[in-house]
Amino acid sequence: MTTLTATPVTARRVTSLSAVNAERIKFLTLPSYTISALATLALLIGLGVLSSFAMVWQAEDGGPALGPVVPGLVLDGVQTAQVLLAIVATLFVTSEYAQGTIQTSVIAVPKRIPILMAKAATVASAGLLIGVAGSATLMFAAPAILDQAGIGVDWSAQTPVQVILGCGLYLALIAVLALSLGVLIRNTVGAFLTVVALLTVAPLLLSAVPIEWVAKATSYLPTIAGILVLYPDSPMSPLTPWQGLGVLAAWATAGMVAAALTLRFRDA
Repeated sequence: MTTLTATPVTARRVTSLSAVNAERIKFLTLPSYTISALATLALLIGLGVLSSFAMVWQAEDGGPALGPVVPGLVLDGVQTAQVLLAIVATLFVTSEYAQGTIQTSVIAVPKRIPILMAKAATVASAGLLIGVAGSATLMFAAPAILDQAGIGVDWSAQTPVQVILGCGLYLALIAVLALSLGVLIRNTVGAFLTVVALLTVAPLLLSAVPIEWVAKATSYLPTIAGILVLYPDSPMSPLTPWQGLGVLAAWATAGMVAAALTLRFRDA
């Protein structure tokens, strides 16, 4: 009896692990995904370095004196890099619907939810690695660049570990949210436009609306709330940095629940 009871559980674990391994191989062996992930990392680091040099050039040209800057200022490139990462995460699922290969995945893995979780784990891992590697590089490179103009980095409210981990978790959650939208919409172009609108267009449009309750609601948009993790507490937001990341996590979780229901009850 013990053996008969344990066998299905073991089979489920093997299936889930196999699904994760299969999705990881897809991501690493298709050049477009690997190149795009590396381009996202390069964009994050490159924009951070340019931002640091811009502050140095401003100081050398007699611009307003800059005191110690918060670490998040040299990570402004994350807002551009996140769009590229989100597109990669979206394409990771919509391309299978476009090519019809999603049916092969469904046949290979009897349960559909492990497929979704495996895809989410893959893109989240990519986002985490890009965020950690990019921010860690900038946390070492940016102070050296800023020191040329006597500009320091203010670590009084944040530590390097908090910034690096926060950046990694932020990009991981953005990738999961984008993936869930890809599962819901399935169409590549439609998913792209929705992701870009949610991450960039909606915050800009809603922040320009001169209505108090709209302004308050804007603080809970995924990017507006999540990006707070890179900065110290701000009186301009009702959320603390880690609360903001929690709001982004709630968005990603809601997206994954909706995606799971769609994948479970809709034809592949």
